[in-house]
Amino acid sequence: LPLQVKPLGSRVVIEPEYAYAVRGGRIELDARLRISVRGRPITDIELGLDGWGIDAVGPSSLVDADAITGSGGKLRIPLVKPLTGNGTVEIRAARTIARSDERVAWTLPVPKANLVGSASVTIVSDSDIELVPDVELIRGLVRQAASGRGGDSTALAYRLEGAEAAFAAARRFLPRRIDAMISTHAVIDRSDIVVDETIRYDIAHVPLASVSLAVPRSVHESGGLEVRYQETLLNLRESPERSSGDSAAAGEP
Repeated sequence: LPLQVKPLGSRVVIEPEYAYAVRGGRIELDARLRISVRGRPITDIELGLDGWGIDAVGPSSLVDADAITGSGGKLRIPLVKPLTGNGTVEIRAARTIARSDERVAWTLPVPKANLVGSASVTIVSDSDIELVPDVELIRGLVRQAASGRGGDSTALAYRLEGAEAAFAAARRFLPRRIDAMISTHAVIDRSDIVVDETIRYDIAHVPLASVSLAVPRSVHESGGLEVRYQETLLNLRESPERSSGDSAAAGEP
């Protein structure tokens, strides 16, 4: 009975998940690799990741972060101890871009394994950035109908099919948009006029840090002006262009 003895091999299956965030001056990547090892334990994993700077790799209970090396567009991630069974490696990486760039493009990571599962890919951007995918340059990605990560309806969701993939899009910055709805209730008697005014703002794309209100000077100087956000009384600050040295007549905003 012929018998041939061979070392036990490893069978590695990786199921990736990629989340990208496009900022004004950088693109951020959060990658999660779910690893399943059968047979001989493995001591490291390898990932094709060209053009990205590594911010963090974990968890520390699984990954030897101090021994990570990268060369030739490949990232080698040593493990704290040989792995057999299941584990998850998380990677945070980023690459810088110029704020003036009107296009963004990158290739997706390529894990080295016996089998790489179909990956979910989510791409979001800052509220003042619009991404228009370039279908002519995108490869290996199938668009998915999804509400986006964290309920963001502007997120782009894809399914990675195949070993390699690339994403490309046009990028433009959106100006701030402010819509306001005003409702006013006034009570007038012989001695006083009391006005309650509610302003409901709808602010899009660029956050707003403060608002400016024009009121008659006589109202401001009388001390009868109160501005509240919900139930919180706000501190008012007079605009520089309407300083106390202004010779505007009482009653002028």
